[in-house]
Amino acid sequence: MGLSPQAQAIYDNLIETEYKKPFSEPEPFAALVKAMGEVQKTRYRVPDFVTDAVAVADEQIAPGARMITIEPKDGATSDKRVLYYHGGAFLINIMDTQWTLAISLVKRLGCRVHMLEYPLAPTHGHTETYTAMMDAYRWVFQQTAPENVIVAGDSVGAHMTIAAAQIALTEGLPQPALIITLSPWIDFGNMLPGKAERDAGDPIIGMVSLIEIPRVWCGDVAAEKVCPPNLQYGPFEGLAPIYAQVGSTEVLLVDALELKRLVEEAGGQIELEIGEGLWHTYALYPDMPEGAQAVEDIAIRIENA
Repeated sequence: MGLSPQAQAIYDNLIETEYKKPFSEPEPFAALVKAMGEVQKTRYRVPDFVTDAVAVADEQIAPGARMITIEPKDGATSDKRVLYYHGGAFLINIMDTQWTLAISLVKRLGCRVHMLEYPLAPTHGHTETYTAMMDAYRWVFQQTAPENVIVAGDSVGAHMTIAAAQIALTEGLPQPALIITLSPWIDFGNMLPGKAERDAGDPIIGMVSLIEIPRVWCGDVAAEKVCPPNLQYGPFEGLAPIYAQVGSTEVLLVDALELKRLVEEAGGQIELEIGEGLWHTYALYPDMPEGAQAVEDIAIRIENA
């Protein structure tokens, strides 16, 4: 079964506009890093379309951890709370596509979504990011019972969902009811075989970015067999149930399959959806039927958690 016409049009546009270029060539990637460093000098502003659609609360819960909470205008009707770690290569702040997903979940479920703004490279490094990540994790469990907490994220935010839960295991903190991880990246040292061979078929992510993002964000630690950032070396026994999505064209399919293997080997629960013919974080493309279905699949898992 092929892609829908809408998905095919999006795929063709990704190719024609060379969307992948900053993530697959050294010079464009370096330019992106420099540009994001400039952007980070200005305080992030929540887009108007978000405040128009939902109620927004904005608070600094810890140094470096800004929590932007959205819920229905008339108030939440569900006890569920989604802590969301956004993707963006640890360089780019919260994107409109991530807000669109969060708004969809709020409207579909009547829940609250807590979107964390965390320290980004090149201004900040991995230690500060992980500190904010865990500050947010501890904070959400202070707001409600563990059975109401879902920890979700996309791309590097998907990395954070697993890393936070692993750190929670080692620190004796609660596990959430469910982890939702969209195109997870667990292997920052590129130690897992088979990624380079998938580069040509991935319309968004290239090996250059999988090498350069860790270099900029966490330096030499990326090459060490330590968790984090190389989550395959962390604990898996006792992790919360996981729902994962990954596109079949992705370089990071390798990571998702390894995550599934490790969780199952440890006796855990993981459901891995592989979007045939689809690409990185395809749930962030709700204008195609495949993306809309991915969002609904996420909502159903939250509802049933």
